[in-house]
Amino acid sequence: MKKFLRIKQNEEFQVILKNGKYFANRQFVVYYIVEKEKIDINHFLCGISVGKKLGHAVLRNHIKRKIRACLNNYKKQIPANIRMIIMARKGCINISHEQFEKGIYHLLVNAEIIRRIGS
Repeated sequence: MKKFLRIKQNEEFQVILKNGKYFANRQFVVYYIVEKEKIDINHFLCGISVGKKLGHAVLRNHIKRKIRACLNNYKKQIPANIRMIIMARKGCINISHEQFEKGIYHLLVNAEIIRRIGS
């Protein structure tokens, strides 16, 4: 995921957190907004939040990289008018990469951001 496609500003985070819908599982929480107006960028925007309670900086950055890698796998399925924030929970720390990816997939499908594969 390119840097210019990330949500970084606190104001943007706050708008999505206050006005957006959310869905959670044991590993992650997603807050998202579906933009109704025409957008210049033909790609979804995503912010990633990993709190200090989850561990030291190296571990937090590793979790963020894994989330970005998983989102990269689904980037063609996520609509361009989606603005979302994914927050990591403690359940995502000691799991395999397959379980990590299943957690992201479960989150996106149940939040109705992407369609289930095969349907």
